[in-house]
Amino acid sequence: LTPLALLRPLSSDLPPSIMSVMIALSMDYSLFMLTRFIENNAQQLTLQQNVEVVVLRTGSTISLSGLLVAIAYFGAVALPVENLRSAGLALGIAVVVAVVVNGALLPSMLLLAGRTLTTPLTLMSRPYGASRDRRDDAGAAASKDVWWWAAPHGQSTGLRRQGFWHWLMLHIGQRPLTAIFLLVVLFLPVLVQMPRIHASADAYAAVPMGMRSVATLRSLRQDFVVGRFDPMVVVISAAGGSPLDRARLD
Repeated sequence: LTPLALLRPLSSDLPPSIMSVMIALSMDYSLFMLTRFIENNAQQLTLQQNVEVVVLRTGSTISLSGLLVAIAYFGAVALPVENLRSAGLALGIAVVVAVVVNGALLPSMLLLAGRTLTTPLTLMSRPYGASRDRRDDAGAAASKDVWWWAAPHGQSTGLRRQGFWHWLMLHIGQRPLTAIFLLVVLFLPVLVQMPRIHASADAYAAVPMGMRSVATLRSLRQDFVVGRFDPMVVVISAAGGSPLDRARLD
């Protein structure tokens, strides 16, 4: 972004936004490619064939997705606000970079060490209950299941054979309210602290930087660290001195 910064002013909170977009897109695109790669491994494709399928099929989907996202960001160049134009241009470039890097680097890594990187290394990678595959469906269905986490009758052994994550996602799909409740309970300590979090980003980043009113608000905020001007009354008077309006700033 150095050439872009030389051509137009960039907001101070734009780099975190760029990093957020690049990290999010890189995680999604890498997950798509790795998922396709592992599926092709199950079909006994050679490493070369596997990577070619990933590039031709998943790579084309990722390229189209990134192109649409980049077009949406580049569309901000037509807006009348300088900060939004700069942000749209920078974020569009970030999307293009994320697509190019993931489309070139990840297939190269998979071609170089794909089998090693996708080899199961943890217990979670093994089929859930693999040591109990000889149990019949009747015995598995008779196990003690909690009412809100029970698998459908006759499917317990089959689900365990398909893998832990498949079993978990199927139960979440069947009991979404229970999953949401458990998720809220898990993050409850963080949610309790949310009212105490104070934003440190620039509140005037999306407004024109050349406006005198914005410059006045910035100078006033230096004297009011909390960010509020209350209690203060602004009186607008005519040339003769009679008050026209009163407005309290919150």
